[in-house]
Amino acid sequence: MVKMSRPNFLFMIADDHRHSALSALGTEAVSTPTCDQLIADGTCFTQAHIMGST
Repeated sequence: MVKMSRPNFLFMIADDHRHSALSALGTEAVSTPTCDQLIADGTCFTQAHIMGST
């Protein structure tokens, strides 16, 4: 019997964080090397919207 390994998922959610505050998404004014590497190695949702605390 072949045992299948389960995939690993990591969700990172930042509170009150603008999309333009990541250098991997085109902003050169900030340096975010760790987040940039995570985006390069994985997936980044660029059209996720939260209404906030309304």
